[in-house]
Amino acid sequence: MENPKEAHARRGAPWTFDPARLLTFLKTFRSQGSVYVPSFNHGIGDPVEDHTFVILHRKVVIVEGNYLFLDEGVLKEVSSVFNEKWFIEVGIDKVMERVLKRHI
Repeated sequence: MENPKEAHARRGAPWTFDPARLLTFLKTFRSQGSVYVPSFNHGIGDPVEDHTFVILHRKVVIVEGNYLFLDEGVLKEVSSVFNEKWFIEVGIDKVMERVLKRHI
């Protein structure tokens, strides 16, 4: 990131993600059936590279993310990789409660 301090302060904004990398992970997973992906350690507040090995065991794979429906830039191509997309609407109070629990 050009400005790591600003990126940290704005963590979670669309521009703090690497959608091209996500697209590479998804395409690799689809073609090879397995891939190493980073995880996010909330204790340290940073990603952990190649932390999780994902292998296709079932016909359904769930990918969670705030911007998977964003229809701009590389995220538009990421969105096209999925056979189905589901949006789960949750009230802002519940979302904030969950964020608070996650950070404690």
